[in-house]
Amino acid sequence: MNKKVAVIETVGLPANYESAQTLTEHLIKNLQQEYDLSVHCSEKKYAKGNRAVSNLGAKLHALDFDTLLI
Repeated sequence: MNKKVAVIETVGLPANYESAQTLTEHLIKNLQQEYDLSVHCSEKKYAKGNRAVSNLGAKLHALDFDTLLI
């Protein structure tokens, strides 16, 4: 069983906008064999019907960052 890693990303994948997305893509590409990866990203960027559930082997989860309490 692989260790699990979660990344909180502001926009999502695939990378189109900022360096944080590109970093996340590189992490996924280089770590996917050793880890189960999840990326949590804003639900605002992609319409509900256009949201991917995975990218490069990582599971994607859309979150409402406006109501997320930390």
